[in-house]
Amino acid sequence: MSAHNVIPQYCDEQLEERINKLEIAVETWAKQNDLWYDACFRRVVKSFDMETGAPTVTTLLAGGLLAELVIHPGIGAIHDTHEAQWLSDECERIIDSHGFYGETFDETRLNIIPLEQKDTLVLERFKEYMRWKWICSLIQGDFDALNSDLYEHFSKNSDQLTRLSWREFEMLVSELLQAQGFEAELGPGHTDGGVDIRLLQRDPIGDILTLVQVKRYVNNPIRLQAVQALHGAKEAEGADNSMFVTTSRYLRSATTFASREKVQMELYVSDDVRKWCADANAGIIEEKARIISEDEVRRALTRARQNPKTIMHAQCGYTMQYNKFSLVLKESASSGLAIDLPSLMVQHDGYMQAGTEVPDLRDIRKVLQRRDTTRRLKKLPRDSSFAFCDVNEEMDFYEPWNQEPARFYSD
Repeated sequence: MSAHNVIPQYCDEQLEERINKLEIAVETWAKQNDLWYDACFRRVVKSFDMETGAPTVTTLLAGGLLAELVIHPGIGAIHDTHEAQWLSDECERIIDSHGFYGETFDETRLNIIPLEQKDTLVLERFKEYMRWKWICSLIQGDFDALNSDLYEHFSKNSDQLTRLSWREFEMLVSELLQAQGFEAELGPGHTDGGVDIRLLQRDPIGDILTLVQVKRYVNNPIRLQAVQALHGAKEAEGADNSMFVTTSRYLRSATTFASREKVQMELYVSDDVRKWCADANAGIIEEKARIISEDEVRRALTRARQNPKTIMHAQCGYTMQYNKFSLVLKESASSGLAIDLPSLMVQHDGYMQAGTEVPDLRDIRKVLQRRDTTRRLKKLPRDSSFAFCDVNEEMDFYEPWNQEPARFYSD
């Protein structure tokens, strides 16, 4: 279903309003019952299979009594009283009345998910909307050479470029031009003198400067005055070339001016951006295939044996605890590409139900067998160092392994 052809009550704004109302209702109820301390809602968007499952639209994080009543009800003595059980049931009714249900992730986090039986159409729209939120999240912060999901999406859905904000579209175009080999300097977005991006192309006979104007319009065509202004900026700065990129179209007067011999401005539209995305994605796929080749994995494992700082560790589980170890194959400013590592049990309770384990770096063959687990991890700033979040697992947070055996246990 196109984002521009949806029933009004299922548009993006309405879906966002439904989430907001649910969060307000739960927070109001909790405050009325003196439960809203050490609690908040967090919006964490992720990439997920659109064909299966329902998306998490928000997550309730809480501790103390609220966690015992709502997130993991039935655990402990708190539910020995009629009042406690009533409070737990009442919160569940509030969430249900808004068309959602809560699914426990661990002892402090409750994922809020749309109810399919309430409205199958709104569930499909939530799937599309949360997938879109994920795509937009890739545009925030630093771009890097691992944003395959972003490029693949727009290579197939160029009509959705207009759903981006004007600034997000500028950022996307800047990154795509960098993928073509340019050095791109993205302007501040305001008071930029009619120039959004400056491109520098290194050349043996002299660097080539190109000025770029980017316009994210839905219906407004690009008029003569806009291309004249860009040409004027080029002449004033003494730049070599100029380029205009838009999601709209150009009036004939604009294209005629741009094609003049003394102007020669390059004009691009959404379909060109789609092709750039396809080319950038193909390059990422090729690069990823090279990175996870047998030789590259061997070299990464050798480096990890000498210096374990490239090994990441996550502890997961609710009624049980288990460990995930990953080997970082490549890092950029905001992401890492990692492969799962097997675990080696150090000690156990005699039944292998509890104990400690470390990443198993002994046999390269066991690691190579896991090449299909290669995935992108998103960097998260934590104090002065970096941690990682698995972008395909909503709450898997990876820290550098402390080189100590990690504890595991079963319920």
